[in-house]
Order: sequence, then C-alpha cells, then structure tokens
Amino acid sequence: MSSTAILDGNKEYEVKVQGVNILPYPIVRGEPATFSISSNTDNVISSGKLVIEVSYFGWHIHSETHDLCDETKCPVAVGDFLVAHSQVLPGYTPHNHMANFDGPGFSMVDESWIQTKAIDIEPSTDISPYLSRILEDCVWNGNRAIVFDVYWDVESVNTKSEQRLSSVKLSTKNLCLFLRLPNQFTDNLKDLYRFFASKFVTFVGVQIGEDLVLLKENHGIVIRSSLEIGKLAAVARGTPIVEFLGARELAHKILSCDMSRLDSIQSKWDEAGGDDRLEAAAIEGWLIYNVYDQLQQ
Repeated sequence: MSSTAILDGNKEYEVKVQGVNILPYPIVRGEPATFSISSNTDNVISSGKLVIEVSYFGWHIHSETHDLCDETKCPVAVGDFLVAHSQVLPGYTPHNHMANFDGPGFSMVDESWIQTKAIDIEPSTDISPYLSRILEDCVWNGNRAIVFDVYWDVESVNTKSEQRLSSVKLSTKNLCLFLRLPNQFTDNLKDLYRFFASKFVTFVGVQIGEDLVLLKENHGIVIRSSLEIGKLAAVARGTPIVEFLGARELAHKILSCDMSRLDSIQSKWDEAGGDDRLEAAAIEGWLIYNVYDQLQQ
C-alpha cells in the first residue's frame, strides 16, 4: 500500500498509516481480499473520501476512491482508528509468491546455489510473477543489483537491417531467469519493459554501451541505472586495459577462479543442451556479481 489520504471537501488531513494487514496472504488473483489499515489522525474527521493507491515494487497496480464513512465509523475521533476494505483484486495484480523457479539448480565454485527458469514467451504467457520474484529477491534479500544480458537477432525491415531483442537473461545472486522473446511484440512484453524501467533494476555488464543504445533506439527502452564493470575495474585496479576485457577474461583476472565448467560448455556451444546453456547463464551472472563484490572491497 503506497499511500492513503483522507479528503474532506477542500481539506486534506494528515493520516499516519501504522500498518496494513492483508487477508488472504499471499493475494490470489480474482479472489476477494481484505485490507485492514491501522491509522492515526490528530483531527476529528466527520466525513470525507478514502483514496487508496496500490503499488508493488514501484509498479502502479490500482487506485480507487471510497466514501470514508462506508469503510469506518464516523466521525473519526482523534487518535488511532481502523479502516477495513474488501474487494476482488484486478486480474493484473502480481502473484509473485506463485512463481516457481522449477528449472535445474546449479552449484557454483563457492558452493552457492542458483536456481533457474527458462521461458519461451507466447501471447498467453504471464511473466509478471517471475519478474516480481526477481525484484523480491533483489530487494528483500539485499542483492544490490540485477544483472541482465540481452541478445539480438538481425532482421530486414524495408530493405534496412534492424536488430531485434530476441532473449533476455535476468539474474540475482540466487536466481537466473532466461526469457526467449517472440518475433512480434505482444502485450505481455509490457511487463518486461516496465521491469526495465523500475528504479530497482540495474543493468550490470561488460561493454554494455551498445546494448543500451539499441534498447532505446529499437524498443524505446530507457535503462534508468547501469553499471559498466569493466570501467569500474579499470579505475579500481588502476589498469585501463581491463576495461576492454570480456566478461570471462575480466572475471578470471579479478577472481582467479576455476572457469573449466564454463569453458567446457562454451567450447561445444552448438551441441550444448538447454540445461547446459542455463548453467552457463547462471555462471556468467554469478561471475559478474562476484567481480562487482570484489571491486567494492
């Protein structure tokens, strides 16, 4: 619940929201939910409207206005009071707790564990639960950045070659999500574009400048926060040449860790199965995270 205000004519009283209890929890799409809002006011409120704005990790979900006296007993006395409101939530409400990263899990060289999920996006595919789960893991577990690699296909449009976003890899420290995108834009890709625009999302990678330009020019996507770890490494280590290294070479120089598994997968990439490619994606995300951690120390 992002904000609550009591409006009475031309007045707006300051109401301090002390807590929100939601039943059932987690919320179920299309099912009734009750929001009990514990509040406090320094003014007697005899009538007015209750304005509720609902957002999730910065994504606007829903807004509505109700008569205050339909939601609580009027007049509202100075001090603590409770507003209870029940409704069937809209169908686009995120249900992140239902997202199941049920792909293979992989152990990294430091014995950390990364769970994966790969999705071929169809017009009917709902990816919002997985994007919410990524954000949840990032924010609630203190993982500072989200790593995502983008992959491009070249297609001809009116005799002109353009690069189209074909797949995206999203990673936190614990999760790796690989999305293969359709050839044509579909409505569910709006969720992905909104994810990119979130203030919680950081595009972390090596030599990412061209990707940022292509995302804006070809898809109208503006990344609010980005981190070029090659440049960070060059400054931190006082060695300008490392700015131009690839992800694997940079990780080897900074971490000096065993790259044999990643090398094995990449050496026979065309023959590699889906699980092998997911493991490579998980390793690459893990490497970028750990390079960043090392450079911050």
